[in-house]
Amino acid sequence: MSATTGETVKVVAPSTLAEGYTFDATVNGEVIKVSIPPGGVKEGEMFDAPIVTAVALSTPPLDAASNDVALVGAWRHGLFSCFDTCANGMFWMTCCCELIAIGQLLQRLKMNFMGQPNGSYKNTCMVWTVLMVVLVVIQCVNS
Repeated sequence: MSATTGETVKVVAPSTLAEGYTFDATVNGEVIKVSIPPGGVKEGEMFDAPIVTAVALSTPPLDAASNDVALVGAWRHGLFSCFDTCANGMFWMTCCCELIAIGQLLQRLKMNFMGQPNGSYKNTCMVWTVLMVVLVVIQCVNS
């Protein structure tokens, strides 16, 4: 979370940037965050940029007896964000159909069904899917 302080500083745009973009700039030997004003800027253009300050997180000074630094303020993740993983399709594929997930991963990495990088990777996921189906059928027959 961040907010502008109301102060501005003259900055030369490092590249063409859209309005609202923030970046670190060095002013008088101090690194500060600045925000691009409405309308954006072009590379090399000098503009008055509002100074952006962090308001949610702050780093306390180091304790002389300890090298630990604790962040104070907002948490990085919400209380129940650990369950966000459960809404991911790849999570369920690796839990229930791990061989198909391996095939998909190998195909995306352009590897064959043996995990070797070569030109015959187009059917890697299909090979692993057929392998999984065969193993499931064998397991059902033997039960």
